Amino acid sequence: MENTFTPGPWVEHNGQIYAENDKNGRTLAIIPYYEKTPEQDANARLIASALELMDALEYLQTMPNDPRAHRAALDAIAKAKG
Repeated sequence: MENTFTPGPWVEHNGQIYAENDKNGRTLAIIPYYEKTPEQDANARLIASALELMDALEYLQTMPNDPRAHRAALDAIAKAKG
């Protein structure tokens, strides 16, 4: 199955999620910051980490006994949690 989403890495800045290498600067998602809260920051981090989480899970799925796959998954989870 072909990936149809915007290639990463995705990054978060001031509540906006965008593709770091997108030369057009298109925003992928906006987390409204009426009042900046820890929950909104966590949501933005989670969304920005989605591609790395998916890559880590696919790596783990194809190489379940490889410690590097487990490390990649743990690193992606840690990034998503902040």
